[in-house]
Amino acid sequence: MNVISIEAKLIAIHIGLILAMENNNTYNIIVLTDFISAANKVLESHINAFQNIIIILASGIKSFLKRDKRNAIYFWYYPSKAK
Repeated sequence: MNVISIEAKLIAIHIGLILAMENNNTYNIIVLTDFISAANKVLESHINAFQNIIIILASGIKSFLKRDKRNAIYFWYYPSKAK
């Protein structure tokens, strides 16, 4: 399977979020990314293995947010060309 950079970034976010959400002492998670609009193209395209990862991640996020009312996840977009 060929992996493009966008898909690799999705995998990295997935792994990082899963690890952070498994820590019971974590209440706030901040994800900094420069590819939100490009990731939409992966998610909206034909069915692929990476969409299955997003479904698993969404389920994990839902469980994390329900576990404690203090829990929150923030996605901050920053353009890679920002100075």
